[in-house]
Amino acid sequence: MLAAFKKYMIDVKDLSGKTVKRHIEHLDFYLNIYLAEYEKVTPINSVESIENFLGNFFVRKNLMSSHTSLKQNGSALKKLYQFLYDAGEISKIEFTEINEFIRTGLQEGEEYLSFIDDESWF
Repeated sequence: MLAAFKKYMIDVKDLSGKTVKRHIEHLDFYLNIYLAEYEKVTPINSVESIENFLGNFFVRKNLMSSHTSLKQNGSALKKLYQFLYDAGEISKIEFTEINEFIRTGLQEGEEYLSFIDDESWF
């Protein structure tokens, strides 16, 4: 799937190889750690998992999580699910829901990171 995603991003979306590589690196944690090992689902049947990943799992389990990396992961997820929509793997309704889950998950993740950044809590 990632090979087809890479080809799509370069050929259809006209992104540079460096940008595509960064998106794939961000997707690796989501696909191989969170979905495969933790949720035990695939990207196609994991619509509700996206919000939990961004708003909870990523910011708590990834030691490299930051406001920037959270946004970069959100961007990579949007591109992955745009690819799956364009490939006919998910419906328009699912795609709309996914974008909402990404938006909500990003907000929750930002709130958590802001809380952790605030040194007055401990």
